[in-house]
Amino acid sequence: MRLYTLFSIILFGMLSCTKESLREVQFIKLQEGHIQPKVAVDTEGIVHILSYKGEAGAGDIYYGTILPGDTTISHMVRVNDLPGAAIAAGTIRGAQLAVGKDGTVHVLWNGSGETRSLAEDSTALFPLLYSRKMPGETSFSKARNIISKAWGLDGGSSIAANDHGGVFIAWHAPLPGKKGEENRRVWLSISKDNGENFSEEDIISDSSHGVCGCCGLQLHNGPEGLYTLYRNVDGNGGRNIHLISLGKDGKEAKDILADHWPIDGCPMSSSTLFSAEKGVFGAWEAEKKITFAKVSGTDLELKSPQTQNEGSRHPSIVSLEDHIMLVWSEGTGWNKGGDAAWEIIGPSGKTINSGKMKGAVPVWGFATAFARDNGFSIIY
Repeated sequence: MRLYTLFSIILFGMLSCTKESLREVQFIKLQEGHIQPKVAVDTEGIVHILSYKGEAGAGDIYYGTILPGDTTISHMVRVNDLPGAAIAAGTIRGAQLAVGKDGTVHVLWNGSGETRSLAEDSTALFPLLYSRKMPGETSFSKARNIISKAWGLDGGSSIAANDHGGVFIAWHAPLPGKKGEENRRVWLSISKDNGENFSEEDIISDSSHGVCGCCGLQLHNGPEGLYTLYRNVDGNGGRNIHLISLGKDGKEAKDILADHWPIDGCPMSSSTLFSAEKGVFGAWEAEKKITFAKVSGTDLELKSPQTQNEGSRHPSIVSLEDHIMLVWSEGTGWNKGGDAAWEIIGPSGKTINSGKMKGAVPVWGFATAFARDNGFSIIY
């Protein structure tokens, strides 16, 4: 007999994925007081999880795992060595996660006001902090600042890694000595030795336009190279999603317009990227709704979840076999929680399941989707 109640985990004991299980969803709740789950599933089926706990402007990042065949989050350990080193306010400035060579866990976050002294710069601006947990170790390294010249963090940052020791960190900030959104650019710093050393940051975005200051960006390591989604400022009343495609070494950047949004002012939006069997897919906010597309192809065919309401935000996208799952927030805003909604789209492009968890998103929170062999899951 199948047990299915809201806020419960379903499909107990399933060891392999079936077409029917692709319609179902497991629900996993973070520990009390924890918000902003970030998830990465490695090749062994281990689910790596980050969460945030504490004050909105000075909190802590925690790391835990869910082992294959299990649904329980392990004992979570604090990532940041300095208490209160992270920030949650604005929702898009939280911690970012990547799993790389030999299972090394890489974590990146915008530093809080408590970390200004860590910035090795006379301006004492907020640092971009990085820490890693090496294979076999139980604790994370002391946090260190990645920025060498591109100071001026505002919106979120992002991190990606590969199996060969490459670690890639992206953020947006003004040109040195400049101010204003029109002078913001997307910057990239690269490590070729699994996070031991990082290069000085270089610009990878098109210099003919700026970057929306309070919006996040997303960096992703795909089979053919790196992809970055960010929101630009075009100078003509548009704040548009742009897609940067780079080679596997982080070079030869190509920056294209993905989705136009004529909006007056920063929407404080986020985006996400995920590698699926059919390519790399991205999802983002536009016109008060969630939009997604396959971004690794030559033509971007923009689509939207059919069951979403106006004001949908903070998307998460994953794929399993030939099904796509999107999760997003509804009714959230500055210092305001809301609902978590989801939709599963089958191979024909039609919605085969959808739902909503009322009140599941706390202030500054969001829900995140992930997939493993036994189906789709939502962690909130």
